[in-house]
Amino acid sequence: MEKKADCYKCRFRKDIHTEEASCCMNKAATVMNHAKSFVEDIFNFWPFYFNPAELTSCDGFVQK
Repeated sequence: MEKKADCYKCRFRKDIHTEEASCCMNKAATVMNHAKSFVEDIFNFWPFYFNPAELTSCDGFVQK
């Protein structure tokens, strides 16, 4: 795993209808997050719907 990547600077990030949510178009990426609990965390819907603030590492980051 690589150092934490900034999703907002990644070419694979796409906006979703909410301010904090994102969609990752790099389906081959391996990610880790620091979820508080499985039930509360929207990161569980990665890559289709997640909060980039919860991301701790990503090996699929590509700078825009």
